[in-house]
This record gives sequence, C-alpha cells and structure tokens, in this order.
Amino acid sequence: LYVVNMTVAYAKGQVATPASKISGKVFKDMEAKGWGKVRLVDATGKPLNAENAPQTPFEKNAIAALRRGESYFEEIAGDGDRRTLRAATVVPAVMPACVTCHPSVKEGQLLGSLVYELPVR
Repeated sequence: LYVVNMTVAYAKGQVATPASKISGKVFKDMEAKGWGKVRLVDATGKPLNAENAPQTPFEKNAIAALRRGESYFEEIAGDGDRRTLRAATVVPAVMPACVTCHPSVKEGQLLGSLVYELPVR
C-alpha cells in the first residue's frame, strides 16, 4: 500500500525520482530504527537496477512463487532467539506510470515484491 500510494503521489506530481528510490530511503530508515529489513525485488527478470534482482535463495523462491500466482510467500529461518520471519508480497504495476518505466509489463501484472525480514520474538 505504501508503494502504491507513494507512486500515485509522485507519478501524478511529475516528480522525476522513481518510487523505488524513495522506498529505499524509507527502508533504510526503518532498518536503522530496528523495525526489520525491507527490500524491493524485481519480478520481471529485467530490473532497471541490477541491485533489485532477486539475490538470496529466499528471494528467488519467493519470486518464483509470486510468478506462479501466489500473493504471499513466507518462511521462518533460524531457531530460538535467532528466528526470523521472511515474507514476500506482490507489487503489481498499478497504473500507466509504472509501465512507462517498466515497458516489459502491462498494468495489473506482477512487477516486483516487497521482501520483509523481521525478527521473531
């Protein structure tokens, strides 16, 4: 929802900074405050920024699941006090402005995923 709302505000406002750049700043602030990690991961196979390609085995498995039509993918890693919830949610191309920067997808199609990593206490 955050990325969608931000995209609407920035795309309609004709701001040149892509939503993914602004999201990255927010995600870094969240991590610095101890609120867990979040990453925007490409699901098109053609990321505009190579850093957004799936990197970890979890991210690769999550993107494969989302491409199969699942809307959510998760796993619990570690044990005891070191358990971590890893979760991935769908980021669709929600408006024509998305397709402007990502011409390999159509509006409504899977564009990427938000991947969360949160400690389980």
